[in-house]
Amino acid sequence: MDVSDLHPSWPRAAANSLWKPLKHAFPESWPIAPTDWTVNDPTGNPRTGGRNTTPGIAGPVPKMEPIAEVQRVRGIVEPSDWPGRKTLRVWLSREAHDAELAKVGTQTRYEYSRAMRKSRCLVPFVQTVNRHGSPALRRNPEVDALVTPMVAALMESLAKAAFVEVVTGTLEEALLTERDIRRAQMDALRPTEALAVLAKAQ
Repeated sequence: MDVSDLHPSWPRAAANSLWKPLKHAFPESWPIAPTDWTVNDPTGNPRTGGRNTTPGIAGPVPKMEPIAEVQRVRGIVEPSDWPGRKTLRVWLSREAHDAELAKVGTQTRYEYSRAMRKSRCLVPFVQTVNRHGSPALRRNPEVDALVTPMVAALMESLAKAAFVEVVTGTLEEALLTERDIRRAQMDALRPTEALAVLAKAQ
């Protein structure tokens, strides 16, 4: 499904899912994730099963090793989190983040940095209703949230620069749990963890 088919509040919902991961990553603690893998076979033969014919001795085990990596943060939007009532997977690279940050002025960068370091709110947009009584996401008005109009606008821009995917059917089975996501946000996925995720997705 294209994001243009989603409820118009999707950028704010996506921004909410990125808020905590961005605060953990800011400014220089971005998680690193592999984007491509190669099989490193100790036997030198890519077709071997890595089995040793000598009884009692384990053979060499091929290993998956990353050959390309990217700095990124991820988030999940649950159906109950926003008016669109769909599950979204959100993925923002540091490259896209920095490109959006470069487009704004000094005051916006200052307010964003202050919010990343000192804000006490859980999300920059809170669920409410608009003047017509329909569900909506509004900028968090709490003073200690530090979500100024400039910060809110930047967070929406970051969400629009992210990869956003609607999770349905078999894709939902491949989703990492919230615990997995929090761990991945703090530490890069190790190859063994990535393999486990791949196996879960198949």
